[in-house]
Amino acid sequence: MAALIVGAAMAAATTEATHPHLQDMIRRVFPQTDETAKAEREMDAYFGDGSIRAGVVFLLKDLRDISGQPYRQNKKWGKCTYLDQAIRSARSVLNKNSLLGKFPKYPLLFYHADWRDEDKTKLETAVGLNMNDDKYKAWWHPVVFGPEALPPYLYNVNATITGWQQLHVDGDLRRETRNNIHGFGYMLMCRFYAGLIHHAPLTRKLDYYLRIDGDSRLQSVKQDPFELMKRKGAKYATLGGNYRETAGSAVALPRFYAQTNPDVKTDLWTSAGCSANAVACPATQPRAHKATAPCALRCVFDVPAEPDAVKLPVPLCKSGGAGPPRCPSFYNNFEVVDLQAFRTAEQWAFFLLAERSHAFLCEAFPGRTRPGRCGGGGMGDAIFRTLQVNTFLTPAEVLGLRATVSYHHPAPIAKFCGPRGVTDGGPPVQSIS
Repeated sequence: MAALIVGAAMAAATTEATHPHLQDMIRRVFPQTDETAKAEREMDAYFGDGSIRAGVVFLLKDLRDISGQPYRQNKKWGKCTYLDQAIRSARSVLNKNSLLGKFPKYPLLFYHADWRDEDKTKLETAVGLNMNDDKYKAWWHPVVFGPEALPPYLYNVNATITGWQQLHVDGDLRRETRNNIHGFGYMLMCRFYAGLIHHAPLTRKLDYYLRIDGDSRLQSVKQDPFELMKRKGAKYATLGGNYRETAGSAVALPRFYAQTNPDVKTDLWTSAGCSANAVACPATQPRAHKATAPCALRCVFDVPAEPDAVKLPVPLCKSGGAGPPRCPSFYNNFEVVDLQAFRTAEQWAFFLLAERSHAFLCEAFPGRTRPGRCGGGGMGDAIFRTLQVNTFLTPAEVLGLRATVSYHHPAPIAKFCGPRGVTDGGPPVQSIS
């Protein structure tokens, strides 16, 4: 009964009125089947003992190219593939000094676009997941990282895809880009973590998640990060980027701005006017603003009809000197998230603002290509998370874990595999059919 109440409460909190387009946008990226319902029932039963609903999230790289052959983008890899890399990343979480080595209760959640059942079995066997002892549990869910993931009411899909095809070799969105910049799939990953993961199948059954990438290693933890988050009332944690690393103390935009401007339309945002001492700038020019720069802040609930007119704000912070205010930045390849704090209507409206501005999938750097042209490196998920955390959370709600967690990123394949095989003493090379 408790599990049913949790699910019902979560569904009631995200209606079409409070979270416009949410269900459709989730459906486009996360195809849900009977397997989804089965996995979520199992998760409810798994957490039925009242333990913290938390897990480790992986978004795995594609294993095969468009022809069905294993990705081998570098001859230095030998026969190793992204499967071997993912195995090592997952194994790092189970090491005796790592998270599940000390706190084995938390499951691993794997999101993927093209992994077959045989691939999943190879990873689970090599890592030690879903074995008969049921000590380490994992669930899987597919994702769609193609043009069909883009909602046509927010994107001109044909124009967006055409722009990106011009940047990829042979116009193939699954191949590398011509100028060694982040490609279409990478930007969909940024969109995935920016605003969709908090509402996704499987994670919607959790209260906290810890992100680990397939090319990362979680080497050790001294404390249970989820228990620590809960005890301290933290809403977000990462290795660094905490508020003591900035000049002066950061101030959350809603509180600071509401105190200095009578022209407040909502609890979170003002209208287009800014006070004389307030500074904001578009995310497209993060280093261009000065203390005297004109304000570029827009109300999140008053989105211009043309996406190019939308400007994402840089949150306001107090300055420790004569220069422009600075806010802490957050490198979210490793992060621990209180999902309830990121599921609010205000957070969703902020993500929709980024979507309408095409921040993730259109040109975010005017000097690189023609302004407004889709493709060529949009806003990354770390930049968006920095805007979110600085805007919606207070300093007391942000936790630095550098003293309690040992984490390494990146860990490229060439570091553990070569033409003669694996070089790290780990599992042998896994074949992909």
